[in-house]
Amino acid sequence: MTTRRCASEVIFWDVSMGQEMSYRSGMPVALDEIADMCRERAAAQKTELGPWFRPSAVLTFHPLALTKPARWENALAMVMFAISGKSPRRDEVLPGREVLARLSRSARRMVEPSDVLGLLASLLVGFRLSDRGDFVQEANRYVDAAETMGRLLRTDPLQVEIPLCAHRAPRSLEPRRLAREPDHDGIRRACALIRLVLDNARVAHGQVRFLQQTATERASSCMFPSVFLEYVVRGELELLMGLLTVHEKTVRRVADQYTSESVRFSVEPLDGLSIEAEKQLESTYGAGWRRIGADRLADALAAETADRERAAVEDALRHVRRFMPELGQMRGRRPILGSGIPTSHRAAGDWFFERSDTSAAGKALFEVAFYRRWAERTRATGSISLGFDRDWSRYQRDAWLLAYDGGPDSRIPLLYARRNTDVLPGRALRNLSYRQFWLPIKREMP
Repeated sequence: MTTRRCASEVIFWDVSMGQEMSYRSGMPVALDEIADMCRERAAAQKTELGPWFRPSAVLTFHPLALTKPARWENALAMVMFAISGKSPRRDEVLPGREVLARLSRSARRMVEPSDVLGLLASLLVGFRLSDRGDFVQEANRYVDAAETMGRLLRTDPLQVEIPLCAHRAPRSLEPRRLAREPDHDGIRRACALIRLVLDNARVAHGQVRFLQQTATERASSCMFPSVFLEYVVRGELELLMGLLTVHEKTVRRVADQYTSESVRFSVEPLDGLSIEAEKQLESTYGAGWRRIGADRLADALAAETADRERAAVEDALRHVRRFMPELGQMRGRRPILGSGIPTSHRAAGDWFFERSDTSAAGKALFEVAFYRRWAERTRATGSISLGFDRDWSRYQRDAWLLAYDGGPDSRIPLLYARRNTDVLPGRALRNLSYRQFWLPIKREMP
């Protein structure tokens, strides 16, 4: 059955790390029941309610906080605690005021109390916001949150595209290896957060597309070269391809559990987006773009790009050199593949070694092109995108800005979810994590 909220309720999804109240996920909650939800959450977690707990506030606040703003803060904090299990600090609630202030005038006139308690609360819980500096690691800008919220206040159907990186095993246990399976709890938290956002939006229907690398000839394109090479050298190419198939099926199986008539999840190949990015690079820089040297990169960028694209590529190059130092050093390391390897798996090895001469500069060009093409696809469909892959770096955001033809102050409908690889007990939102499914999160202790 399709569940959509009315103006006097919100749709509850448990997006806490412990999932103590997940049995109520997907259910509508009347505004006058929110105080009871807070009490239930506090009892389940054996914690005390914070100073923000003012039961009357959820029924008496102004949605734009134009009068008695303390009531607005109390009401929003109550919902944030109910859905996340975290007692938000005041400085984690106040960014909501900044988001509302940056909505378009027409969108601000639309905002109702249920939009604040349902939609805005879900964005503040799932996506860290900051206004400090030009780019803050692991944080999103207020204007991008406002752009995203504005689209979610519209009723036309929405498509959300989410590329995923390879699901790696914990470095401390199996460096340079993929996980045997993605982290099921991580997938569930991400899907619950997405449903929380979309069920409390006004869109008539949402289509969520996870783009997952599958066991094709391009299998190595979503992981560090050193990881793929590790499997090949050990004669475990078939194992690697089998793991990619397991990963795809696992993400699909878990995501299917969150599909409804109003929000549908699918898992689709990542290859299409990668191929589109490569075609753009070949059109711009020629067939030899993969082998371009750092000494030639400056000249190529000066001839073909604007200043902001140059800055994005240079930042990506620093990223590549740090995390992929093996690039440019793999020629001549091709082992002999066994005769018993299936043709499809052998093709993945051939594809990898045919590109073993890719330079760090060439990889940096691809990284920017990939995120730019993702942004162009989002813009073409009038959609939003959510980031759940591991990294969130300046060059990724700048690549999106390029697609929207804007400078550093332009708005983009992209938000990256919170990421914390070492979740410890704590009351603040910073102790939440939703991004990346390949590193199991340490469970909180009571």
